[in-house]
This record gives sequence, C-alpha cells and structure tokens, in this order.
Amino acid sequence: CRRTSSVRSASTRQAISSGSVTPQELQQRRTEQNLLAAAAGEHEEWTEMYKRMAEKAPEVCPVCDHPQAYFQLEQNNF
Repeated sequence: CRRTSSVRSASTRQAISSGSVTPQELQQRRTEQNLLAAAAGEHEEWTEMYKRMAEKAPEVCPVCDHPQAYFQLEQNNF
C-alpha cells in the first residue's frame, strides 16, 4: 500500500526490500513491544497507584470535589 509505505521509516523499508524481514514480522515485533509497554504500565498501576489510593482517602476528591467525609469503606458482607 502506498500510504503505509510512506509512513514506514527508511530502515524499515530497507529491511523489507532486502528480504531480511517481512512486513508481518515487523508488525509482530511492534505488537510485542506494545504489549510489553502496556504490561509495564499495568504493573505500575497496580503496585503503585492503587496502593497510594487505598492508603487514605484524599482530603478532597480530585474528580468530583467531594470532601473526605463523603468516602466510605466498601462493605463485603455477602
């Protein structure tokens, strides 16, 4: 496709034209890199961000501006 070939970098076009790498292999590599980056972000989210939020309710909610007294502990009595 002309449009996708113009978006590709020169090194990518060279690798494809030399036959050392197929477009499908390049796509798979990019997908793998994206998945690794997403997994790293998920790890930070679950180990750092949620831990900070679970420690104490903020003085004022940054989203809805409710005061700290509005927050309630989640009940799991079912």
